[in-house]
This record gives sequence, C-alpha cells and structure tokens, in this order.
Amino acid sequence: MASISIREHIRWLPGPPEENTSTIVLTSPGRRFVDIRIFLRPGAARARVSSPDGGVLAETAMTTGNGAPDACSHVARAKLTRTVVDQSLPMATLSPSDVDWAFAGYSRSSEPREDGSRHAAWLHVVDSRTPDHSERVVIDEADVYPYRDGEDDGRSRALERGRMPHPDTGVVTDYEELWVDVEPQAAAPSPAEKARCVVLELGGEDGAAGTRGMVVCLGRRCQGVVRAGVEFALEQWVWEEEGGWRRENHVGGLSLPCAEAIEDKDLEIGGKVERHGLVWTVMELGEV
Repeated sequence: MASISIREHIRWLPGPPEENTSTIVLTSPGRRFVDIRIFLRPGAARARVSSPDGGVLAETAMTTGNGAPDACSHVARAKLTRTVVDQSLPMATLSPSDVDWAFAGYSRSSEPREDGSRHAAWLHVVDSRTPDHSERVVIDEADVYPYRDGEDDGRSRALERGRMPHPDTGVVTDYEELWVDVEPQAAAPSPAEKARCVVLELGGEDGAAGTRGMVVCLGRRCQGVVRAGVEFALEQWVWEEEGGWRRENHVGGLSLPCAEAIEDKDLEIGGKVERHGLVWTVMELGEV
C-alpha cells in the first residue's frame, strides 16, 4: 500500500518528544521508499512547510513533555504541550549540513499481532550517512503500534519504537517516533482522481560500483536520493494548486531524474531514463 508519512516527533527515552526536522517518507505499493529529513531553520515562532499532499502550507509544532501517562493503551509516552515556533524550512538549494538524514531502500513488515502492532524493517540501499559498500548494508528495525490520542482528524497515526544511535552521544538509545499518514492526492484533475506513482531506481548493472539511487513520485510529492562514491545528493518536489510542480529542495552536485519521473508520459515498466550519464530503470508505474 502506498503512503505519504510525516514524522510528528521523535523521543529519545526517557526524554521528552521533540521535532527539529521536516521528515517526509514516500512509500510505493512495492514497498520501495525514500525518507528525507531536513533540519528546520532555527528561528522562532512558526514552521511553515509545504504540506505533503501539496497546496496549502502546514505548520509544524514543536513539542515538550511532562512525563504523564500515554493516551495509547499499550504504549507509554510523555504527555505533550504543543508550542508553535517560527522555524522556516530552507528552500531550493541546501547545504549538506541542512540534512539530518536521507535514505532510500526497501521495507517489509510482519503480520499484525493481537494488539495491532507489527515488526518492521527498512533496508537502506542509499544512505546519506553511510557510503555504498556491500559489507556495510544498513538495516533498521522497530515495532510499530497503532496510535490514538483522542483527536480524530481522519488521519492514521502510528508509534514506532526501536533502538538506534543517539545523534548527540553516539550511544544506542531507545526511541519513539510518531508518524501520521496523508492520503496521496492526484497532482492534476483526472477522471478517476487517482494519485500517480512512479519509482525509478539506479544500481546493479545500470550503475557503476558505488552508484545507487532511488526516486519515488507519489501524488503531489516526488523525492529522491543518489550516491556515487563519496558524493551524495537529494531532491524534493511538490505540486501546488497554483503553479503546478516546483523543486522544493536540492542538496549536492549530482542530478536526479525527478523532473523526468514527473513529466515523462512515455514511461513504462523496465524502461530506461538517462540523466547526466546515469541510466535509471522504471521499477513501478501506476495509480493508487
């Protein structure tokens, strides 16, 4: 099932929830994903970022906790008091220091347990923090729980719980991430009003050693990452009611075929897309 997921907060236990990034994950029906986490620019009072489904701008709330019981019956977390802070997301061309983490690959999950939770794993084939190397494949795993906090806005939420190195200390630490899913919407009026999904992949026989990449376009969002040796790059595009598609963020000197994935009407499964000497393969194509 295709999804657009936004992270609402991360919590490094036993600390309070916080969020200092714009984190958006696009996942295709074939479970290929691109996860991009851009630091919000320090500032004050409101974080205005393009909503994942395009169009209006969304506010990102910073959160603090006071250690009260969780609203979810089987998961403990801190009670939140929400303070909106003004942190404008950088636009267009960014520097590598603006990127918290960006990666892409394949995901899988177990069948739901009795409490509705499931075990999930994400295999990173491209990672901003890890050079491409067959002996250093990155796999992260976690348990994902359905989440209900009493506020029904019609969107599905999930609480992810796992362990990974803390970015400040390097010590492997328990964490929680709260995610909300946004239903993909068509990027332009269509008779069926279905969102389009395109996945391009670079690697294997199509790429030189150490060259891997993935682009996922889903509804009104398109984003991709690519690594060639020590070089890494990413792009994010968004479709808006006024103006159509625009490139929202770009990092690095490498080029990605996001525009081709968005605009090329002649794509077909197994077809090739060449971008600056790199040949990408169309892995998925359809409507969701």
